[in-house]
Amino acid sequence: MRKTIILLAILALLILVAPFVLARLSEVSDEPIPEITPEPTAEPTPTPTIEVVEIVIPAPDESCTPKPTATPTADVWQVFPVIDEPVTEPPTQRPPSGTPTPIPQVSVPKGAAFVLTIRGKNITIAKKIDEKTLEQSPGWLDSSAKPGKEGVCVVYGHRNRNHFQVLKDVGYGDSILVTMPDGKIYTYVIESTEILDSDEELRIPTISGKHLMLTTCYPFYYTGHAPKKYVVIASMK
Repeated sequence: MRKTIILLAILALLILVAPFVLARLSEVSDEPIPEITPEPTAEPTPTPTIEVVEIVIPAPDESCTPKPTATPTADVWQVFPVIDEPVTEPPTQRPPSGTPTPIPQVSVPKGAAFVLTIRGKNITIAKKIDEKTLEQSPGWLDSSAKPGKEGVCVVYGHRNRNHFQVLKDVGYGDSILVTMPDGKIYTYVIESTEILDSDEELRIPTISGKHLMLTTCYPFYYTGHAPKKYVVIASMK
């Protein structure tokens, strides 16, 4: 019974208060909404202008150029050896200016025609070209010109190392020395080398001047009788 009376009292109170609450809500809804004025935006910060200035560096003054340091320590010389010092060559390799190249003294064996010196090799030349003589050394064709005389001096030899194998290493401009029994020395300079297909093609050239003709078999390294001929022509200077 008491609870019922309390509830009725609360209900009556709500009924009395309700008009005031509704009136207040109506006043609030009628109030104008204030306008929000946006704040002015800040001006952008201007980008600074970069001025390019050309800097001219003057040429270095030689008087201000640092001088090379003094002699380096011993350790530096061991790691980086001196390479700009003048090289002293033995006088035998390069004779002094104006001094002619010494001609080697060659003795001609008794009974020999003469001695040829080709690329430092001395080759004794016999006075004949018969088969027995050519077994020992090259021979001079006695019907041809003598060394130092007008005409063509013809020498025949085999292609082994004791005869004319050295001819495989000669070329245009090489010198051949001819030492005579009386000690006279003639110098011939090679002008041509030629390979002939057979003995039938071998001819003594008819040319003016003083010449030397050396003939041997070819190829130099060949098993058996080599089928071709190798001819060297040199002229006396």
